[in-house]
Amino acid sequence: METQQREESLTSLQSTIRKLEKAAESQMQQGRSASLTIQRLETMRIAYAVVAEENPSGLTQARMKEAQAQLRSLLPTLDRMLQKFTGHPSQHTLLVRRIRSIELALAHLDELVGKDLS
Repeated sequence: METQQREESLTSLQSTIRKLEKAAESQMQQGRSASLTIQRLETMRIAYAVVAEENPSGLTQARMKEAQAQLRSLLPTLDRMLQKFTGHPSQHTLLVRRIRSIELALAHLDELVGKDLS
């Protein structure tokens, strides 16, 4: 993996994690359900861990497969958003990096799901 791509992916995932943490906190303070946000937050934390090549020993096969499914379900939405940001270079760049980071995480998860991690 190219070092620059990996670093950009990690930075993008960290940004996404921070945004989801703030959103979950805000939702809970307002008395709204934050379950979907928290679920996405945990998925992004898994994505970060696999891209950072941290020890996945705490992850079960089932949780990794669930994270794969959630990440894959985000890609079509992000692709649609990308079309809207063509006139906004900075937002477009951030979204491209987010898509690449998710694709990179999916590639790592695909490898890990095929391995026995117990």
